Amino acid sequence: MKLIDNNMKNNLEPDKNNGVTKSNVKRSNIFNEFFWICSGANRHILRQCPTEYSKYFGIGGTIFFTAAMAMLSGGYAFYTIFNSINLAIIFGVFWGLLIFNLDRFIVNTMYSDGKHTISWGEFISGLPRLVIALFLGIVISTPLELKIFEDEINVEIDRLIEQKLENYIAKDSVVLNELKQEKLLLYARMDSLSVTTPVQNFYENLLTNESNQRELLTQQRQNALNEQNKLNNDIHNLRRRRNTTTDSITLVQIDRSIRSKTRRVNTLSTIIANIDDQINASLSKDNDITIKRINQIDDERKKLQEAIAKVDEKISIVESRIDSAAVVYKAKLDKEFRGFQAHMLAFEEIKKNETTKLVSLFIMFMFIIIEIAPTLFKMMIASGPYDELLREEMERKKALSITNVSIINDNANTQIQISVERNKAKLEAELLANKTVLSKIAETQVELIETAIEEWRKEELEKIKANPSEYVKSNTNS
Repeated sequence: MKLIDNNMKNNLEPDKNNGVTKSNVKRSNIFNEFFWICSGANRHILRQCPTEYSKYFGIGGTIFFTAAMAMLSGGYAFYTIFNSINLAIIFGVFWGLLIFNLDRFIVNTMYSDGKHTISWGEFISGLPRLVIALFLGIVISTPLELKIFEDEINVEIDRLIEQKLENYIAKDSVVLNELKQEKLLLYARMDSLSVTTPVQNFYENLLTNESNQRELLTQQRQNALNEQNKLNNDIHNLRRRRNTTTDSITLVQIDRSIRSKTRRVNTLSTIIANIDDQINASLSKDNDITIKRINQIDDERKKLQEAIAKVDEKISIVESRIDSAAVVYKAKLDKEFRGFQAHMLAFEEIKKNETTKLVSLFIMFMFIIIEIAPTLFKMMIASGPYDELLREEMERKKALSITNVSIINDNANTQIQISVERNKAKLEAELLANKTVLSKIAETQVELIETAIEEWRKEELEKIKANPSEYVKSNTNS
Protein backbone atom coordinates (compact mmCIF):
# COMPACT_ATOMS: atom_id res chain seq x y z
CA MET A 1 0.00 0.00 0.00
CA LYS A 2 1.36 3.41 -0.95
CA LEU A 3 0.16 5.09 2.24
CA ILE A 4 2.04 2.68 4.50
CA ASP A 5 5.44 3.89 5.50
CA ASN A 6 8.39 1.53 5.01
CA ASN A 7 9.29 1.75 8.68
CA MET A 8 5.71 0.88 9.55
CA LYS A 9 5.90 -2.14 7.28
CA ASN A 10 8.97 -3.33 9.14
CA ASN A 11 6.89 -3.36 12.31
CA LEU A 12 4.42 -5.80 10.79
CA GLU A 13 4.99 -9.53 10.78
CA PRO A 14 2.52 -12.20 9.72
CA ASP A 15 1.41 -14.76 12.24
CA LYS A 16 2.28 -18.12 10.75
CA ASN A 17 -0.50 -19.83 12.65
CA ASN A 18 -3.50 -17.85 11.49
CA GLY A 19 -2.24 -15.26 9.04
CA VAL A 20 -3.21 -12.28 11.25
CA THR A 21 -0.81 -9.35 11.13
CA LYS A 22 0.62 -8.63 14.54
CA SER A 23 1.99 -5.29 15.64
CA ASN A 24 5.32 -4.84 17.34
CA VAL A 25 4.39 -1.23 18.19
CA LYS A 26 4.13 -0.65 21.93
CA ARG A 27 0.78 -0.03 23.61
CA SER A 28 -0.28 3.60 23.91
CA ASN A 29 -1.25 5.30 27.18
CA ILE A 30 -4.25 4.04 29.13
CA PHE A 31 -6.55 6.87 28.04
CA ASN A 32 -5.92 6.24 24.35
CA GLU A 33 -6.39 2.50 24.77
CA PHE A 34 -9.64 2.97 26.71
CA PHE A 35 -11.24 5.40 24.26
CA TRP A 36 -10.11 3.30 21.31
CA ILE A 37 -12.01 0.42 22.86
CA CYS A 38 -15.03 2.74 23.16
CA SER A 39 -14.72 3.72 19.49
CA GLY A 40 -14.60 0.05 18.42
CA ALA A 41 -11.31 0.48 16.57
CA ASN A 42 -8.83 -2.35 16.00
CA ARG A 43 -6.14 -1.34 18.49
CA HIS A 44 -3.41 -3.62 17.04
CA ILE A 45 -3.71 -1.82 13.73
CA LEU A 46 -4.34 1.64 15.20
CA ARG A 47 -1.13 1.52 17.25
CA GLN A 48 0.77 1.52 13.94
CA CYS A 49 -0.89 4.79 12.86
CA PRO A 50 0.08 7.62 15.27
CA THR A 51 -1.60 10.20 13.06
CA GLU A 52 -4.93 8.47 13.66
CA TYR A 53 -4.73 8.43 17.46
CA SER A 54 -6.65 11.64 18.13
CA LYS A 55 -9.36 10.81 15.58
CA TYR A 56 -10.46 7.61 17.26
CA PHE A 57 -9.74 9.05 20.70
CA GLY A 58 -12.37 11.71 19.92
CA ILE A 59 -14.90 9.22 18.55
CA GLY A 60 -14.46 6.94 21.56
CA GLY A 61 -14.65 9.87 23.96
CA THR A 62 -17.89 11.09 22.39
CA ILE A 63 -19.42 7.62 22.67
CA PHE A 64 -18.22 7.19 26.26
CA PHE A 65 -19.45 10.55 27.53
CA THR A 66 -22.77 10.12 25.73
CA ALA A 67 -23.18 6.81 27.58
CA ALA A 68 -22.17 8.52 30.85
CA MET A 69 -24.83 11.21 30.35
CA ALA A 70 -27.35 8.48 29.50
CA MET A 71 -26.39 6.71 32.73
CA LEU A 72 -27.02 9.86 34.77
CA SER A 73 -30.22 10.60 32.85
CA GLY A 74 -31.66 7.08 33.23
CA GLY A 75 -30.66 6.91 36.90
CA TYR A 76 -32.35 10.23 37.69
CA ALA A 77 -35.50 9.23 35.76
CA PHE A 78 -35.67 5.92 37.61
CA TYR A 79 -35.10 7.67 40.96
CA THR A 80 -38.05 10.02 40.35
CA ILE A 81 -40.24 6.99 39.61
CA PHE A 82 -39.26 4.62 42.45
CA ASN A 83 -37.47 6.99 44.86
CA SER A 84 -34.79 4.35 45.46
CA ILE A 85 -31.07 5.13 45.12
CA ASN A 86 -30.05 1.47 44.71
CA LEU A 87 -32.57 0.82 41.94
CA ALA A 88 -31.64 4.13 40.30
CA ILE A 89 -27.93 3.16 40.26
CA ILE A 90 -28.65 -0.30 38.85
CA PHE A 91 -30.95 1.01 36.14
CA GLY A 92 -28.63 3.95 35.38
CA VAL A 93 -25.68 1.61 34.80
CA PHE A 94 -27.83 -0.69 32.66
CA TRP A 95 -29.19 2.22 30.62
CA GLY A 96 -25.72 3.71 30.12
CA LEU A 97 -24.30 0.38 28.94
CA LEU A 98 -27.25 -0.05 26.59
CA ILE A 99 -26.71 3.39 25.01
CA PHE A 100 -22.96 2.77 24.88
CA ASN A 101 -23.47 -0.49 23.01
CA LEU A 102 -25.97 1.06 20.59
CA ASP A 103 -23.73 4.07 19.80
CA ARG A 104 -20.67 1.84 19.38
CA PHE A 105 -22.60 -0.47 17.07
CA ILE A 106 -24.01 2.43 15.02
CA VAL A 107 -20.55 3.99 14.50
CA ASN A 108 -18.80 0.73 13.65
CA THR A 109 -21.44 -0.33 11.12
CA MET A 110 -21.48 3.09 9.46
CA TYR A 111 -20.54 3.22 5.77
CA SER A 112 -18.02 5.85 4.70
CA ASP A 113 -16.56 6.50 1.27
CA GLY A 114 -13.37 7.95 2.78
CA LYS A 115 -14.01 11.58 1.75
CA HIS A 116 -14.51 14.75 3.80
CA THR A 117 -17.91 15.41 2.24
CA ILE A 118 -21.08 13.43 2.94
CA SER A 119 -22.29 11.84 -0.27
CA TRP A 120 -25.88 10.98 -1.03
CA GLY A 121 -25.10 7.28 -0.69
CA GLU A 122 -23.54 7.86 2.73
CA PHE A 123 -26.55 9.87 3.85
CA ILE A 124 -29.06 7.23 2.69
CA SER A 125 -26.96 4.50 4.31
CA GLY A 126 -26.67 6.41 7.57
CA LEU A 127 -30.25 7.72 7.69
CA PRO A 128 -31.63 4.86 9.85
CA ARG A 129 -28.67 5.28 12.22
CA LEU A 130 -29.22 9.04 12.35
CA VAL A 131 -32.91 8.54 13.17
CA ILE A 132 -32.00 6.11 15.96
CA ALA A 133 -29.38 8.54 17.27
CA LEU A 134 -31.95 11.38 17.11
CA PHE A 135 -34.42 9.50 19.28
CA LEU A 136 -31.67 8.44 21.68
CA GLY A 137 -30.66 12.08 22.05
CA ILE A 138 -34.24 13.07 22.90
CA VAL A 139 -34.60 10.21 25.38
CA ILE A 140 -31.30 11.07 27.08
CA SER A 141 -31.96 14.82 27.20
CA THR A 142 -35.45 14.70 28.74
CA PRO A 143 -34.53 13.46 32.26
CA LEU A 144 -31.51 15.77 32.33
CA GLU A 145 -33.73 18.71 31.40
CA LEU A 146 -35.95 17.77 34.34
CA LYS A 147 -32.90 17.83 36.60
CA ILE A 148 -31.69 21.19 35.23
CA PHE A 149 -35.11 22.79 35.81
CA GLU A 150 -35.70 20.89 39.05
CA ASP A 151 -36.27 23.99 41.22
CA GLU A 152 -38.76 25.53 38.81
CA ILE A 153 -40.49 22.16 38.41
CA ASN A 154 -40.83 21.76 42.19
CA VAL A 155 -42.38 25.22 42.45
CA GLU A 156 -44.80 24.36 39.66
CA ILE A 157 -45.62 21.02 41.33
CA ASP A 158 -46.46 22.87 44.56
CA ARG A 159 -48.75 25.17 42.59
CA LEU A 160 -50.40 22.19 40.90
CA ILE A 161 -50.85 20.53 44.30
CA GLU A 162 -52.56 23.65 45.65
CA GLN A 163 -54.74 23.82 42.56
CA LYS A 164 -55.63 20.14 42.87
CA LEU A 165 -56.39 20.65 46.57
CA GLU A 166 -58.73 23.53 45.72
CA ASN A 167 -60.41 21.30 43.14
CA TYR A 168 -60.90 18.57 45.74
CA ILE A 169 -62.37 21.10 48.21
CA ALA A 170 -64.62 22.54 45.47
CA LYS A 171 -65.90 19.06 44.62
CA ASP A 172 -66.56 18.33 48.30
CA SER A 173 -68.37 21.68 48.62
CA VAL A 174 -70.61 20.76 45.70
CA VAL A 175 -71.32 17.40 47.33
CA LEU A 176 -72.04 19.16 50.64
CA ASN A 177 -74.54 21.53 49.02
CA GLU A 178 -76.26 18.62 47.29
CA LEU A 179 -76.55 16.76 50.60
CA LYS A 180 -78.02 19.84 52.32
CA GLN A 181 -80.56 20.23 49.52
CA GLU A 182 -81.44 16.57 49.87
CA LYS A 183 -81.94 17.07 53.61
CA LEU A 184 -84.27 20.04 53.02
CA LEU A 185 -86.28 18.01 50.55
CA LEU A 186 -86.63 15.20 53.09
CA TYR A 187 -87.89 17.63 55.74
CA ALA A 188 -90.34 19.17 53.26
CA ARG A 189 -91.57 15.71 52.37
CA MET A 190 -92.06 14.92 56.05
CA ASP A 191 -94.05 18.13 56.61
CA SER A 192 -96.34 17.44 53.70
CA LEU A 193 -96.57 13.71 54.34
CA SER A 194 -100.21 13.67 55.67
CA VAL A 195 -101.76 15.54 52.78
CA THR A 196 -99.68 15.23 49.69
CA THR A 197 -98.30 11.75 49.45
CA PRO A 198 -100.01 9.36 47.04
CA VAL A 199 -100.58 6.83 49.83
CA GLN A 200 -102.34 9.36 52.05
CA ASN A 201 -104.45 10.56 49.14
CA PHE A 202 -105.46 6.96 48.60
CA TYR A 203 -106.57 6.66 52.23
CA GLU A 204 -108.43 9.95 52.06
CA ASN A 205 -110.28 8.72 48.99
CA LEU A 206 -111.23 5.55 50.85
CA LEU A 207 -112.56 7.55 53.82
CA THR A 208 -114.48 9.87 51.53
CA ASN A 209 -116.06 6.91 49.76
CA GLU A 210 -117.04 5.35 53.07
CA SER A 211 -118.49 8.66 54.28
CA ASN A 212 -120.54 9.04 51.10
CA GLN A 213 -121.73 5.46 51.47
CA ARG A 214 -122.82 6.13 55.08
CA GLU A 215 -124.71 9.25 54.05
CA LEU A 216 -126.57 7.22 51.45
CA LEU A 217 -127.35 4.51 54.00
CA THR A 218 -128.46 7.13 56.53
CA GLN A 219 -130.77 8.66 53.94
CA GLN A 220 -132.18 5.23 53.15
CA ARG A 221 -132.66 4.54 56.86
CA GLN A 222 -134.43 7.86 57.35
CA ASN A 223 -136.71 7.16 54.40
CA ALA A 224 -137.51 3.74 55.86
CA LEU A 225 -138.23 5.29 59.29
CA ASN A 226 -140.49 7.91 57.73
CA GLU A 227 -142.36 5.25 55.81
CA GLN A 228 -142.57 3.09 58.94
CA ASN A 229 -143.96 5.99 61.03
CA LYS A 230 -146.50 6.77 58.34
CA LEU A 231 -147.57 3.12 58.21
CA ASN A 232 -147.87 2.98 62.00
CA ASN A 233 -150.11 6.07 61.92
CA ASP A 234 -152.18 4.47 59.18
CA ILE A 235 -152.53 1.28 61.20
CA HIS A 236 -153.53 3.28 64.27
CA ASN A 237 -156.18 5.17 62.29
CA LEU A 238 -157.47 1.96 60.71
CA ARG A 239 -157.84 0.35 64.13
CA ARG A 240 -159.77 3.34 65.45
CA ARG A 241 -162.00 3.22 62.36
CA ARG A 242 -162.49 -0.51 62.83
CA ASN A 243 -163.77 0.08 66.35
CA THR A 244 -166.42 2.50 65.10
CA THR A 245 -167.53 0.59 61.97
CA THR A 246 -170.29 -2.03 61.92
CA ASP A 247 -170.27 -2.83 58.28
CA SER A 248 -168.86 -6.30 57.79
CA ILE A 249 -167.41 -5.58 54.35
CA THR A 250 -165.71 -2.49 55.57
CA LEU A 251 -164.32 -4.41 58.54
CA VAL A 252 -162.84 -7.03 56.24
CA GLN A 253 -161.17 -4.39 54.09
CA ILE A 254 -159.81 -2.61 57.18
CA ASP A 255 -158.37 -5.84 58.59
CA ARG A 256 -156.79 -6.70 55.28
CA SER A 257 -155.20 -3.22 55.06
CA ILE A 258 -153.95 -3.46 58.64
CA ARG A 259 -152.26 -6.80 57.97
CA SER A 260 -150.66 -5.51 54.78
CA LYS A 261 -149.29 -2.39 56.43
CA THR A 262 -148.07 -4.40 59.42
CA ARG A 263 -146.06 -6.70 57.11
CA ARG A 264 -144.57 -3.64 55.47
CA VAL A 265 -143.65 -2.16 58.87
CA ASN A 266 -141.87 -5.41 59.80
CA THR A 267 -140.02 -5.42 56.46
CA LEU A 268 -138.92 -1.83 57.01
CA SER A 269 -137.71 -2.75 60.52
CA THR A 270 -135.53 -5.46 58.95
CA ILE A 271 -134.22 -3.00 56.33
CA ILE A 272 -133.43 -0.43 59.02
CA ALA A 273 -131.57 -3.06 61.06
CA ASN A 274 -129.53 -4.04 57.98
CA ILE A 275 -128.76 -0.40 57.29
CA ASP A 276 -127.65 0.06 60.87
CA ASP A 277 -125.31 -2.95 60.51
CA GLN A 278 -123.87 -1.51 57.30
CA ILE A 279 -123.37 1.88 58.94
CA ASN A 280 -121.62 0.27 61.90
CA ALA A 281 -119.43 -1.77 59.52
CA SER A 282 -118.55 1.39 57.60
CA LEU A 283 -117.63 3.17 60.81
CA SER A 284 -115.44 0.22 61.79
CA LYS A 285 -113.85 0.30 58.36
CA ASP A 286 -113.20 4.01 58.83
CA ASN A 287 -111.36 3.19 62.02
CA ASP A 288 -109.28 0.53 60.24
CA ILE A 289 -108.43 2.94 57.41
CA THR A 290 -107.52 5.64 59.89
CA ILE A 291 -105.27 3.25 61.81
CA LYS A 292 -103.62 2.10 58.60
CA ARG A 293 -103.14 5.69 57.55
CA ILE A 294 -101.56 6.55 60.89
CA ASN A 295 -99.30 3.49 60.71
CA GLN A 296 -98.34 4.33 57.15
CA ILE A 297 -97.52 7.89 58.11
CA ASP A 298 -95.44 6.61 61.02
CA ASP A 299 -93.55 4.21 58.73
CA GLU A 300 -92.92 6.97 56.20
CA ARG A 301 -91.72 9.29 58.95
CA LYS A 302 -89.35 6.65 60.29
CA LYS A 303 -87.92 6.04 56.82
CA LEU A 304 -87.54 9.76 56.27
CA GLN A 305 -85.88 10.18 59.66
CA GLU A 306 -83.46 7.34 58.85
CA ALA A 307 -82.72 8.94 55.50
CA ILE A 308 -82.17 12.31 57.19
CA ALA A 309 -79.83 10.64 59.72
CA LYS A 310 -77.79 9.10 56.87
CA VAL A 311 -77.64 12.44 55.07
CA ASP A 312 -76.52 14.11 58.32
CA GLU A 313 -73.78 11.49 58.66
CA LYS A 314 -72.61 12.13 55.09
CA ILE A 315 -72.73 15.89 55.68
CA SER A 316 -70.61 15.44 58.79
CA ILE A 317 -68.04 13.37 56.89
CA VAL A 318 -67.82 15.86 54.01
CA GLU A 319 -67.58 18.83 56.37
CA SER A 320 -64.81 17.08 58.29
CA ARG A 321 -63.03 16.31 55.04
CA ILE A 322 -63.28 19.95 53.96
CA ASP A 323 -62.04 21.21 57.33
CA SER A 324 -59.02 18.89 57.23
CA ALA A 325 -58.51 18.86 53.46
CA ALA A 326 -54.86 19.86 53.65
CA VAL A 327 -54.15 16.81 55.84
CA VAL A 328 -56.53 14.31 54.23
CA TYR A 329 -55.34 14.89 50.66
CA LYS A 330 -51.70 15.75 51.40
CA ALA A 331 -50.34 12.19 51.28
CA LYS A 332 -52.39 11.40 48.20
CA LEU A 333 -51.27 14.56 46.38
CA ASP A 334 -47.64 14.10 47.40
CA LYS A 335 -47.65 10.61 45.96
CA GLU A 336 -49.51 11.70 42.86
CA PHE A 337 -47.19 14.64 42.10
CA ARG A 338 -43.79 13.17 42.95
CA GLY A 339 -43.52 10.72 40.07
CA PHE A 340 -41.91 11.07 36.66
CA GLN A 341 -45.22 11.85 34.93
CA ALA A 342 -45.96 14.67 37.40
CA HIS A 343 -42.52 16.15 36.72
CA MET A 344 -43.19 15.98 33.00
CA LEU A 345 -46.59 17.65 33.49
CA ALA A 346 -45.02 20.45 35.56
CA PHE A 347 -42.23 20.79 32.99
CA GLU A 348 -44.77 21.21 30.21
CA GLU A 349 -46.46 23.92 32.27
CA ILE A 350 -43.29 25.93 32.82
CA LYS A 351 -42.36 25.51 29.15
CA LYS A 352 -45.33 27.70 28.32
CA ASN A 353 -42.91 30.49 29.15
CA GLU A 354 -41.10 31.29 25.90
CA THR A 355 -37.69 31.73 27.52
CA THR A 356 -37.88 28.40 29.33
CA LYS A 357 -39.12 26.72 26.18
CA LEU A 358 -36.22 28.14 24.16
CA VAL A 359 -33.64 27.02 26.75
CA SER A 360 -35.22 23.55 26.83
CA LEU A 361 -35.00 23.30 23.04
CA PHE A 362 -31.34 24.33 23.07
CA ILE A 363 -30.54 21.69 25.69
CA MET A 364 -32.38 19.02 23.71
CA PHE A 365 -30.64 20.04 20.46
CA MET A 366 -27.28 19.94 22.25
CA PHE A 367 -27.83 16.35 23.35
CA ILE A 368 -29.14 15.37 19.92
CA ILE A 369 -26.02 16.84 18.29
CA ILE A 370 -23.79 15.04 20.79
CA GLU A 371 -25.62 11.78 20.08
CA ILE A 372 -25.45 11.99 16.27
CA ALA A 373 -21.91 13.50 16.23
CA PRO A 374 -20.03 10.14 16.06
CA THR A 375 -22.17 9.04 13.11
CA LEU A 376 -21.64 12.33 11.28
CA PHE A 377 -17.92 12.30 12.03
CA LYS A 378 -17.63 8.76 10.69
CA MET A 379 -19.24 9.89 7.43
CA MET A 380 -17.08 13.03 7.12
CA ILE A 381 -13.68 11.62 8.14
CA ALA A 382 -11.33 11.00 5.23
CA SER A 383 -9.57 7.65 4.94
CA GLY A 384 -6.16 7.46 6.62
CA PRO A 385 -3.41 4.94 7.23
CA TYR A 386 -5.57 3.09 9.75
CA ASP A 387 -8.33 2.63 7.18
CA GLU A 388 -5.81 1.39 4.59
CA LEU A 389 -4.26 -1.07 7.02
CA LEU A 390 -7.67 -2.20 8.15
CA ARG A 391 -8.73 -2.67 4.55
CA GLU A 392 -5.52 -4.60 3.89
CA GLU A 393 -6.22 -6.81 6.90
CA MET A 394 -9.76 -7.35 5.69
CA GLU A 395 -8.50 -8.28 2.20
CA ARG A 396 -5.93 -10.62 3.74
CA LYS A 397 -8.62 -12.26 5.82
CA LYS A 398 -10.86 -12.46 2.81
CA ALA A 399 -8.12 -14.03 0.68
CA LEU A 400 -7.27 -16.44 3.48
CA SER A 401 -10.92 -17.34 3.80
CA ILE A 402 -11.21 -17.89 0.05
CA THR A 403 -8.04 -20.03 0.13
CA ASN A 404 -9.38 -22.08 3.01
CA VAL A 405 -12.69 -22.54 1.22
CA SER A 406 -10.80 -23.60 -1.95
CA ILE A 407 -8.71 -26.12 0.02
CA ILE A 408 -11.83 -27.47 1.65
CA ASN A 409 -13.48 -27.79 -1.77
CA ASP A 410 -10.42 -29.55 -3.23
CA ASN A 411 -10.32 -31.95 -0.30
CA ALA A 412 -13.99 -32.62 -0.70
CA ASN A 413 -13.62 -33.22 -4.48
CA THR A 414 -10.68 -35.55 -3.83
CA GLN A 415 -12.64 -37.53 -1.30
CA ILE A 416 -15.57 -37.72 -3.71
CA GLN A 417 -13.26 -38.93 -6.56
CA ILE A 418 -11.69 -41.56 -4.30
CA SER A 419 -15.12 -42.74 -3.23
CA VAL A 420 -16.29 -42.92 -6.86
CA GLU A 421 -13.23 -44.97 -7.94
CA ARG A 422 -13.61 -47.24 -4.93
CA ASN A 423 -17.27 -47.84 -5.72
CA LYS A 424 -16.45 -48.46 -9.40
CA ALA A 425 -13.87 -51.15 -8.54
CA LYS A 426 -16.24 -52.73 -6.08
CA LEU A 427 -18.98 -52.80 -8.72
CA GLU A 428 -16.70 -54.41 -11.33
CA ALA A 429 -15.63 -57.07 -8.82
CA GLU A 430 -19.23 -57.84 -8.00
CA LEU A 431 -20.12 -58.08 -11.73
CA LEU A 432 -17.21 -60.49 -12.37
CA ALA A 433 -18.22 -62.64 -9.41
CA ASN A 434 -21.80 -62.69 -10.65
CA LYS A 435 -20.66 -63.85 -14.13
CA THR A 436 -18.63 -66.73 -12.63
CA VAL A 437 -21.56 -67.87 -10.52
CA LEU A 438 -23.97 -67.72 -13.46
CA SER A 439 -21.54 -69.72 -15.62
CA LYS A 440 -21.22 -72.42 -12.96
CA ILE A 441 -25.00 -72.56 -12.57
CA ALA A 442 -25.41 -73.03 -16.35
CA GLU A 443 -22.79 -75.79 -16.49
CA THR A 444 -24.40 -77.58 -13.56
CA GLN A 445 -27.85 -77.34 -15.16
CA VAL A 446 -26.49 -78.85 -18.45
CA GLU A 447 -24.80 -81.66 -16.54
CA LEU A 448 -27.99 -82.44 -14.62
CA ILE A 449 -30.07 -82.50 -17.78
CA GLU A 450 -27.62 -84.82 -19.55
CA THR A 451 -27.64 -87.17 -16.54
CA ALA A 452 -31.44 -87.18 -16.48
CA ILE A 453 -31.62 -87.95 -20.20
CA GLU A 454 -29.14 -90.83 -19.82
CA GLU A 455 -31.14 -92.32 -16.96
CA TRP A 456 -34.36 -91.99 -18.95
CA ARG A 457 -32.71 -93.72 -21.95
CA LYS A 458 -31.67 -96.64 -19.77
CA GLU A 459 -35.20 -97.00 -18.37
CA GLU A 460 -36.71 -97.04 -21.87
CA LEU A 461 -34.23 -99.64 -23.09
CA GLU A 462 -35.15 -101.87 -20.18
CA LYS A 463 -38.82 -101.57 -21.11
CA ILE A 464 -38.12 -102.49 -24.76
CA LYS A 465 -36.06 -105.49 -23.75
CA ALA A 466 -38.73 -106.67 -21.38
CA ASN A 467 -41.73 -106.39 -23.79
CA PRO A 468 -41.01 -104.86 -27.19
CA SER A 469 -44.52 -105.34 -28.65
CA GLU A 470 -46.21 -103.67 -25.65
CA TYR A 471 -43.80 -100.73 -25.80
CA VAL A 472 -44.52 -100.26 -29.50
CA LYS A 473 -48.29 -100.34 -28.93
CA SER A 474 -48.21 -97.85 -26.10
CA ASN A 475 -46.10 -95.41 -28.09
CA THR A 476 -48.35 -95.86 -31.13
CA ASN A 477 -51.55 -95.16 -29.16
CA SER A 478 -50.06 -92.14 -27.46
